[in-house]
Order: sequence, then C-alpha cells, then structure tokens
Amino acid sequence: MRYNSTFSGSDQISLSDYIDRMGPSQKNIYYVVSTNPNALASSPFLEAFKNSNVPVLLLNNQIDEMCFENTRTYKGHNFKSIESSYEDVAGDLEGLTDRPKSLISEEELANFSLWLKNQLAPSVSKIVISKRLTSTPAMLYGQVSSTMRMMIQMMDQANA
Repeated sequence: MRYNSTFSGSDQISLSDYIDRMGPSQKNIYYVVSTNPNALASSPFLEAFKNSNVPVLLLNNQIDEMCFENTRTYKGHNFKSIESSYEDVAGDLEGLTDRPKSLISEEELANFSLWLKNQLAPSVSKIVISKRLTSTPAMLYGQVSSTMRMMIQMMDQANA
C-alpha cells in the first residue's frame, strides 16, 4: 500500500517507510482523509502537525479510513486520525510545537467558553480552549470522522 504524505519529498510512501521515518517516541501513525486537496491543505487539524516532525498520511480515498479503522494497527503502531480530539494526538505532539503566548487571560477565556457553550446549547456539548491551533481562531470536531459522516448521509439518502 502507498499513501500520500506531508513529510516526503516524493508524493507516495509505504507504511513501512512511514514507520522508518517516525520519531523514536512517536506511538501512532497519523492520517487524514479528504477528496479535496485544497481543503486538506488548509485544514486546521493539520496546524499542530505542520510545526512538528510528526508525519501525517494524506489520503484521498474515503475507503482508506475504513480500512485503517478496521485494521487498527500496523507493526505495533495504532492508526489515528488527526480529526480526533487533541487529547488523542497530544502524546506525540507535546513539546514539539511553539505556540504564541495568549493575549487573553485564563479567566477571560473561561468566561468566554462558558458564554459560548450557553449560546450554542444544546448543539454543542463542550467548549475547549485549543492547544492545537496556531493561526485558525476556532474549529469544530465531533466523535464521528468526516468519512463516517459522509457514509451516514449516503445511507440516509438511500433509505429515503
């Protein structure tokens, strides 16, 4: 199998090549799926990875994500979507990214988060101050990946 990658000079590498190029403390194989290369290049999920040495597989076929989710591991490394919560990817990113110091106090951020959660309730269950973003002001993520959301929509349309 060969996949596009953010860290390779060539456009495609094998999973074994990916593992060979991983940092010694990296535990997971990271990937993201998008059929639109422009949207992928500007994805806020990639921000934390762009400033690190942690490679990300850029996949352009939705079926790849289903394969990774069913396979779960390769040579002892878990497949992990970068669309996961920050807590799921932070282990390999901690200390690798330089974040600018916030100009807003912790108290102001907490008050804003509470206000925003109240404004968006019940559609939003949690507001978190991001440690992953560097230039994007905000992003949304859910428990279901974009590929799975697309599959659910297709199934709903088929049943309609």
